[in-house]
Amino acid sequence: MKLTENHLFITYYMKKDGNEPELICKGCREILPLDYELPSYIKGIVEVDKEFISVIDPNMYFHGQQSLLSNLACILIIEHVFDNQNCKAGIIIEDIDEIMNFAIGNYRDASFNAFSTFNMSFIVDALQNGHAEQFLSNTYKLLNRHEKRKHIMKHSLIGHNDDKLKAELVERMNPNEPDIFNTNDFLVSI
Repeated sequence: MKLTENHLFITYYMKKDGNEPELICKGCREILPLDYELPSYIKGIVEVDKEFISVIDPNMYFHGQQSLLSNLACILIIEHVFDNQNCKAGIIIEDIDEIMNFAIGNYRDASFNAFSTFNMSFIVDALQNGHAEQFLSNTYKLLNRHEKRKHIMKHSLIGHNDDKLKAELVERMNPNEPDIFNTNDFLVSI
């Protein structure tokens, strides 16, 4: 997380009206760390228009390599569907040039994906094929589950030092929810 502390990222929002996505600049934002442990591909949250949006690095999840967070890096916020609701996720983009090429429509060119970083290819896939939707939804579920656990630990177990009781309550929240995601469909598409 130290790579993002006190670092501002130009943040864009991808609005999907009609066939062509439109990019809207939302200014510079700092990635705020969360106060509980999360997988390393979830970098934190950004506040945009009084809404907190998770920021993820799909390259870290799928390939185990963190995207470069230089002064050229930015965040692209995309919408996805979760339980019939529109949700948003911020994706780390290593180079603002990729955002500019995307904005002028170059993502439709086959060579765009060949020369793009993985995270930009992930966004193009989300637009064209929808394979990324499952990953984004599962990340959203994971963050919600952590928020539920945090809430239970904070409010329901005040004064209790029984770790076994705490673990049992956390497990009962949603015992059928998987801890890992099935990524085969997405990886085949890239």
